[in-house]
Amino acid sequence: MAALFDNPLMLFIAQVELIVLNIGLDIGVISPLLFTTLVIMALVTAFAATPLLGWIYPYRQFEYDAALSRESAKSSQPISSLGLSLR
Repeated sequence: MAALFDNPLMLFIAQVELIVLNIGLDIGVISPLLFTTLVIMALVTAFAATPLLGWIYPYRQFEYDAALSRESAKSSQPISSLGLSLR
């Protein structure tokens, strides 16, 4: 369950989306049915983003890419010239 809350940026984006949806509902731009649908979508995408991204882009691959980027920055060479295979 903790993995659902590992990405505070996604929660912030969902919070902004909910504020905009409330304003749209208050001024009558969107219907209550559309409001409900979009609120559910905002919550589902916010809570599903972190586990799905972890599955698509595993943490070990992220660490590998970050180390490769740091090594490239230190040596001032393009990543392709370091002789490392990109997966």
